[in-house]
This record gives sequence, structure tokens and C-alpha cells, in this order.
Amino acid sequence: MLAGIVFQHPTIESLRRELNRNGQLREMVGLGSVAPSAWAYTRFLHRILEHREDLGTMIHHVIDDLQQILPDFRD
Repeated sequence: MLAGIVFQHPTIESLRRELNRNGQLREMVGLGSVAPSAWAYTRFLHRILEHREDLGTMIHHVIDDLQQILPDFRD
């Protein structure tokens, strides 16, 4: 999912096409020889959104840590 954001893919299908085409990217993100199915992405998003509050807490902790390490870092 992060690769889709970083490389500005507007849809899951666009990201899946890139992952199927780009073996180095698949390797970098820890995938096998093909991209996960569209259903796998949907299932992942539904499951992760069940933990929205926990994710928000984790992100705030990471931001706090970054601000301690990098004083000029702003959220």
C-alpha cells in the first residue's frame, strides 16, 4: 500500500499492474512472483480500518520520536 502512495498510483489496479511489471519493486516490498489479488487488497484495507484508533496512536508516537531526533521535523 505504501508503494502505491509513494509512487502515486491512483488505484489499486494501477499499483497491481506496476507490481506485476516491476520485479524489483515486488522484491523490495517483500512480495513473491506476482502482486496480490485485488481481493487481498480489499480484505487488507477492511481489516486495517478496524484498527483506525490504534493506527492513529502509532502514527503520533512515530511523529513524536521523529521530532526528538529531528528538531526541525513538523507534522
